Amino acid sequence: MAEGDETQQMHDGAEKFPAKTEKLFTYLQVVSAAFDSLAHGANDVANSVGPLAAIVGIHQTAKVDSKVEVPIWILVMGGAGISIGLLTYGYNVIKSIGIKLAKITPSRGFSIEMGSSIVVIVGSNLGIPLSTTHCQVGATVGVGMCEIRGASTVWKGVNWKIMAKVAAMWVLTLVFAAICASSIFGILVAIYQPQIEPLNCGLIARKIANVGNISTTATKDSQKARFKSYDSNGDGALDDGELKKVGWNKNLKGDKLVEKFGRRRRRTPKTMTEKDFLSFTCTSNDNLEHLLYKNCEPVCLDGFRANKELSCKIKPAEDADGNFQLATYYSGFSACE
Repeated sequence: MAEGDETQQMHDGAEKFPAKTEKLFTYLQVVSAAFDSLAHGANDVANSVGPLAAIVGIHQTAKVDSKVEVPIWILVMGGAGISIGLLTYGYNVIKSIGIKLAKITPSRGFSIEMGSSIVVIVGSNLGIPLSTTHCQVGATVGVGMCEIRGASTVWKGVNWKIMAKVAAMWVLTLVFAAICASSIFGILVAIYQPQIEPLNCGLIARKIANVGNISTTATKDSQKARFKSYDSNGDGALDDGELKKVGWNKNLKGDKLVEKFGRRRRRTPKTMTEKDFLSFTCTSNDNLEHLLYKNCEPVCLDGFRANKELSCKIKPAEDADGNFQLATYYSGFSACE
């Protein structure tokens, strides 16, 4: 059966009310439409302009607050955008929800609009971000299900194929919106990233100098020689067996770098190369940079092992004049045990 035939059959099978009753509800529906507009303004406009209001607030006050003053021009812009969207593309949604999903008459429309607007207004008053579209679709389905008069009519009041499409789109739009937003943000960050160079945490040697049982001879050359001594078959890579011989088959709890070569995670290298080994032992570079997100394990004396991996992190701070700036610090590793 074609979609148009199903819609016509659904409309023909719906209960018909007296013409005078429906005419009375045409006036009442003006009131319900006003409530619906209030609900749209209280929730949808707030949801849409919320991120912009937060950005403007941070720009004006130079600080992050849980609540910000929303300029009237932002609200006007959000309301104008919703109105323009209704005038240009709203017909397609009205056709799907108002005609194809269930039979809508003035009395039914009044119930749908009042039911959904009450839920949205109450939610807005409680500070809960709701979707008026979801509420109205739910209200439409609820009114359509009132056509049920028995087991044989369960499927007649609502076009469940349309409802299934709507539900599927609710899920898919989350995915597509996330992809679009992350792509746009990634492009903007790449273009306008204000930080020219990554911040580093300073010399690793200075951080570990006062740690007991630490190796003071761990240099890039010494670790290259150490790697070759571990590489018993001379293939330029350390496998599980070779790592196990030197006690490096065991991973530190939560140490993602070590876990990478311990293969606790899928799709990871099966062997550790010399480059990996130098990076792993904190001898590949003199310092760690926070943007690279590379952690390492300082070399301890034989019989000892680092308690945690060493990482470089950033935190907000102030300079001598009280201006905002970012500070770096080493985190994690603190002892050889």
